[in-house]
Amino acid sequence: HTSHAFHSRMMEPILDAFRGEVERCTLSAPAIPVVSNLTGTWLTADQATDPGYWASHLRAAVRFADGVTTLAGQTPSGGAEAERAPSWLLEVGPGQTLATLARHGFEPSRVVASSPHPRDPKPSPAVLLEALGRLWLAGVEVDWQGFWHGQRRRRVPLPAYPFQRKRYWLEARKSSARAEDGFEAGLERRDDLRRWSSVPVWRQEPPLPATAAARGRWLVFAPATEAGITVGEALARELERGLEAGGLIRVVPGESYERRGEVFTLGPEVSEHFERLFSDLAAADEVPERIVYAWTAGAAAADAGQRLDDAELEAFSVPLWIARGLEIAGRARGTRLTLLSAGVQRVTGSETLVPERALLLGPLEVLPQEYPGLEVDALDLDAAEVSAMTAGDRGLVLDLVAALVPPRPRPVRALRGGDTWERSFRELPLEALPGADLPARLREGGVYLITGGLGGLGLEIARELARRGRMRLVLLGRHAPPPAAEWRERLAAGDALAPVLARLVELEEAGAEVLAVAADVTDEAALTRAVAKAEERFGPLHGVFHCAGVAGGGIAQLKSREEARRVLAPKVRGTLALERVLGASPLDFFLLFSSVNGVLGGFGQSDYAAANAFEDAFARSRYRRRGTYWAAVAWDRWERVGMAARSTSPLSLAGSGKTASAEGDEPSHPLLGVAVLETQERVVFVQEMSPATRWELAEHRIAGHPTLPGTTYLEMARAAFERVAGSGGAVEIAGVAFLAPLVVPDGGRRQVMLALEAEETGGWSFRVASAEPGTPLPGLGETAGAWIDHAQGRVKTATTEPPVRHDLAELRRRCSSREITTEEGEARRAAADFLDTGTRWRSLTGLELGEGEGLALLDLPAEVTGDLERYVLHPALLDAAAGAVQFLGEGNFLPLAYDSLVVRSALPARGFGWLRLRSAVEPGADILSCDLSVLDEAGVERVAVKGFSMRRVGEEMTRQLRAQGEAPVATPESAVGDGILPEEGVEVLMRVLETAPGPNLVVTTRSLAALERHFDALDRDALAARLAGAGAGSGHQRPELSSEYAEPGSDLERRIAATWRRVLGLDKVGVHDNFFELGGTSLNAIQLVSELKQELGRDLPNVAVFEAPTVAALARYLAPEQQVKVTDAARDRAEKRNRALGRRPRPRTR
Repeated sequence: HTSHAFHSRMMEPILDAFRGEVERCTLSAPAIPVVSNLTGTWLTADQATDPGYWASHLRAAVRFADGVTTLAGQTPSGGAEAERAPSWLLEVGPGQTLATLARHGFEPSRVVASSPHPRDPKPSPAVLLEALGRLWLAGVEVDWQGFWHGQRRRRVPLPAYPFQRKRYWLEARKSSARAEDGFEAGLERRDDLRRWSSVPVWRQEPPLPATAAARGRWLVFAPATEAGITVGEALARELERGLEAGGLIRVVPGESYERRGEVFTLGPEVSEHFERLFSDLAAADEVPERIVYAWTAGAAAADAGQRLDDAELEAFSVPLWIARGLEIAGRARGTRLTLLSAGVQRVTGSETLVPERALLLGPLEVLPQEYPGLEVDALDLDAAEVSAMTAGDRGLVLDLVAALVPPRPRPVRALRGGDTWERSFRELPLEALPGADLPARLREGGVYLITGGLGGLGLEIARELARRGRMRLVLLGRHAPPPAAEWRERLAAGDALAPVLARLVELEEAGAEVLAVAADVTDEAALTRAVAKAEERFGPLHGVFHCAGVAGGGIAQLKSREEARRVLAPKVRGTLALERVLGASPLDFFLLFSSVNGVLGGFGQSDYAAANAFEDAFARSRYRRRGTYWAAVAWDRWERVGMAARSTSPLSLAGSGKTASAEGDEPSHPLLGVAVLETQERVVFVQEMSPATRWELAEHRIAGHPTLPGTTYLEMARAAFERVAGSGGAVEIAGVAFLAPLVVPDGGRRQVMLALEAEETGGWSFRVASAEPGTPLPGLGETAGAWIDHAQGRVKTATTEPPVRHDLAELRRRCSSREITTEEGEARRAAADFLDTGTRWRSLTGLELGEGEGLALLDLPAEVTGDLERYVLHPALLDAAAGAVQFLGEGNFLPLAYDSLVVRSALPARGFGWLRLRSAVEPGADILSCDLSVLDEAGVERVAVKGFSMRRVGEEMTRQLRAQGEAPVATPESAVGDGILPEEGVEVLMRVLETAPGPNLVVTTRSLAALERHFDALDRDALAARLAGAGAGSGHQRPELSSEYAEPGSDLERRIAATWRRVLGLDKVGVHDNFFELGGTSLNAIQLVSELKQELGRDLPNVAVFEAPTVAALARYLAPEQQVKVTDAARDRAEKRNRALGRRPRPRTR
């Protein structure tokens, strides 16, 4: 804020007086290059010594954008210090306003602010030091003597450590053929926003020789009709003329499955019929080389609802079932599937379009990626030509045959008036707007509806609109925030909705009027009420930003129609509902936020790609209708907002195929994220977690740092298994080991992966790991070591048993000798200064103790009981119940492992945790182990736990945990991947509203042509092979120990030693080598136990390695009936005694 109207004519009366004051000063030429805010270019010596120049600053405009452009692209003349333009911009002063503005004209990742934003709780010195560190890491020279001026820094000697230096050099891998031939060229991020936008263009194909004829065996899906002739039937007859007998097979829809000669009839809604079709063809050795699917090339239904139902079945589901049938018959590889449509593409501009049929473009793009060797292309016909075709008219059919024979390489083509056209894309530069001007299609004070408006992307758009003018914004979401009058109060109270409320308050403070309303975008009645409410308050709407959407996930082979409908709904049915509700409104524009998946596909994204392809086609069909600008922008992944803040792009996952958009709705379970790989053997989910988005982190702090509780992994594994198995019954999770804490410092983000792998026993093993955002999946790049494993275990369906009911009165009687109150427990934790928890962990209201058992009293606070609608194993409830055992020990404890956990039903909001110690707790015990039953208020057992272990945290581990949060973390400024930054995305959006480039625009930060080549090279085999091949390597040399190396003797010892070698990465392990002296930790000790269980097929408690830390001792632990040599036993005792003596403090010498 300023005190006067500077930079306006109101300053003119004082200019002469100000010039006189400047004349009294000594003016000098600049000693270093300076960019002038008055001219936007380099300050000259004449200007710097001219008083009139300085007086002009009061009156003239501030040319800040021009100055940034000068810094980004020009160099000052003269002077050795000015040989090149600066590579970094540093804002010096309060706030971050200039840095934010500078990012629009300078490389955003190279603009650094030295002080915090007014709403940033981070201390100013911390932000300043972080800025200094970033610059230093980038190679900027720092005057460290000046930095430490006035302070003494002296070298401090540290105790020596006997490092055993070995060379473990990783030989550089040879680059792949694709890298050598430039395959990856063009995949680098381009910083010039003008080069991000592309539009579809159509090019006429040269005609083929008339001698081209169909060969081999063909199969045509021809729709049935009661009147006239269909394109499919006409095509079948024409092909039949030139093929050998039996060379053409027809498939027509009917009531049941049957074959009559060369005609198959099947139920179009019965997926099993398609499997049977190709199995029967394979058995008769009649599987065709060419398949033409023409069910979507006939006349479309007049009724809109029927037209959409037909399209969801015929344009989306049936192509998936055809590919599935081919795969089951083992004939997908080498087959070409052509998808015929009528009314999908806009080539001439005069066509009648049927956008619902564009759903087939999802299978078109994705099926070749999921079924290696299957070729798929699409050919669109003019709907008017199809309608005008008569039984005796062969013209269209002959043109169609000529377009089909032989196959063309382009996947998307169209037939218009006898000519064949192929689709490609070309860049269409979008020029920047001057300053903060309003784009042509925005009004000052305009009324704009944003669906998904309470998600990350919707709020970014709202903020940009508020910045451009005093807008009136209608933010539509499935769940509305509290009334506006409560926003500031609840924000100050730390409400769970604080991140959203803060953005809403920010919009109001920027001058916008905000109305947040709740409605399902697919519910026409709810939409009508929401629009009526908006118009009652603000007046007619002027524009719509349709951002709502649901992330897809799941391969076509396993995808159900119900799963697909959930993904299709907001983009397909939601778009149609919006048009019906707003049909009479004279809108300036209607912008659909599509995704590049609609153009490129993506592994496991057939439904999501189809939904976006529909939006693209819908914009084509409505372009310039009633004076409204209709357009669909197919965005690349937006960074840090919406789905991209909860998941990771497969482009950044080295090509797993999913490009996350930034829309407003969450995946089906809050802890799963997006399935980036889904086969019958392996399923991989990826998401991003941060304390700002996950209460599991924000409310659970160890040593001061947000740390994911181990119970979260259990709920993740359970939810993933439920999705894979499709069962809501009892689930058993076993062999759970916690390998390393997942710490995400405040302001940071972490990419979290959950991988399930099918086991021969019928269950699944699971693994949870994390890495910095944008890190390729293990095995998909050279960065497998960047992933940290946090937990592993197995999950399967539990045996069905009747509910177990416990006598609560008897349990409370037995556990009445002592009670630990909530206040006492909190006091102990506060004194330890180790674990700090939030609202949800206040579920533990007391602990009643008996002889070797205890009863934890559980009561989830009322304000968060809504969590139970989405969680079965509520992480805080289970952690509070199981973690109560630590009050029986001394010191701080962390979860170590679960031997097994059976989930019969969801945890109750109120209940009990019945703890049974497995052994007496000795003073100073390092391990606590118990069994646990979580009971509801009637005593019914909901969850049964066996072998839950916690390990005491010593001082050294405490120091390590405290240090974890002090390392550099991925922040919104420091971890920019290949996606679109929010400030970049809204800038492109404003350019679209200014230039109206057409109904379809693709926005990618990398070359679209290079991305197309990249996606074309992806398939299921390559992805699965790379994932399966991760982690292979050779062992390091065994270190020198106090014990001599002794070969394992028995078969059991050899198998144990081999497992140790694999876990520790060593070339050999002796039978008397101590696990922890070999470099083992408590974390990989749990991993070792897990692998020993699988190797030996024996049950083994997770604390076994702590009790038997050598191969020989562990062999005796597992086989006590075996006779052990006396010398071995004596040697073990001697080694234990020597180690104990070595730990004693030595007397000082004077």
